Amino acid sequence: MLLLVDLDGFSEINTFLGVANGDRLLTEAGQRIRRAVDPDRALVARLGEDEFGVLLGDADEVEAELVCEELRRSFVPPFLIGSTRAAVSIDIGVGLFPEHGSDLETVLGCASTALSRAKGEDQSSIQVYRSTLSATDTSRVEVVAELRDAIDADQLLVFYQPQADLLTQRVRGVEALLRWEHPERGLLTAGEFISHAERGGLGQELRRFVVQTAARQWLSWQALGLDLELAINLSPVDVLDPSLPDEIAETISRYDIPSWNVVLEITERTLIGDERRARAVAERLRRIGVRLSIDDFGTGYSSLASLRRFPIHQVKLDQSLFADVPGDEGAEAIVGGCIEIAHGLGARVVAEGIETRQQWRFAYAMGCDIAQGYLIGRPAPPEDLVALLDAPRLIPLSVA
Repeated sequence: MLLLVDLDGFSEINTFLGVANGDRLLTEAGQRIRRAVDPDRALVARLGEDEFGVLLGDADEVEAELVCEELRRSFVPPFLIGSTRAAVSIDIGVGLFPEHGSDLETVLGCASTALSRAKGEDQSSIQVYRSTLSATDTSRVEVVAELRDAIDADQLLVFYQPQADLLTQRVRGVEALLRWEHPERGLLTAGEFISHAERGGLGQELRRFVVQTAARQWLSWQALGLDLELAINLSPVDVLDPSLPDEIAETISRYDIPSWNVVLEITERTLIGDERRARAVAERLRRIGVRLSIDDFGTGYSSLASLRRFPIHQVKLDQSLFADVPGDEGAEAIVGGCIEIAHGLGARVVAEGIETRQQWRFAYAMGCDIAQGYLIGRPAPPEDLVALLDAPRLIPLSVA
């Protein structure tokens, strides 16, 4: 059995903490891997910058998965690098002998293919090789190549989803959402290609495209007399990028956007990575005057202590929290608790996934400030939103 273990996000840690600290992390990672496997049966070696190989004796798939789970558990505690606590997760690809090959080179190729699939998942993943993965792995590389061409061919678009004030029932802002008008597959949402883009080194370029396009569109709406908040999503890597605050400052200056109108959304997972570095970037953004929002709040990733240490202005409750409300007492209690925490931090609360009038009334009654969801409007091109944005009242219902 051969395992390939890859450290998620190591290149960013190496960049922002320095090569010496990166080497310290690799040393500790190797030690954790050795402690997690049977030393009498396993050979551990570093195969690449952030990749380790674990060669074990004969083992079936069940035993392989048990070993992988033990490895993953060993990486749960954060690494202490100098004065910085860094959370590092791992992806694992598994190749088995003789099921996947009769020689080391073949099994290594199978484990590498499985690792590529594991790294393509949204969360830390374990993947045992399957023959169907080879074609998928090739298509993943092709997606990145196509996406590079799409940038040059102007196939990328930005749609906008309206956000409404629960008190006035009027649209107060929009969230900018990346789309790809693929020539063969049609309109693709960011979730269908963004992970490939980030692993292919295109994340920063796509972020700049969204920021610049949204800023120009804000200026067009402002010329029509529409004063809107503009929400833009950031990835965990973006929040570790020291050039981000200067980029945002230059953009709002060029388009004369009031900084308070810009809301940058980061996910809860950002708070469990390199907290010190992320907090430093967040603090610089706060000094510029833009607002920070925690997206997908309530999905269980963030530490409340970490949340308290970030300059957060807004909390966006994940749409899954509103799926069973009103009517489910447990779900209602969870939503109420999240709202109380957010308001206790001095943050506004956005209710995401509002699709019915009952959910709207519930969100209003519970004290949410802003609503977003299909009841207000679906993501759409900017020209399709002008009438909605300029409406005197969004939803003709009584919330009193």
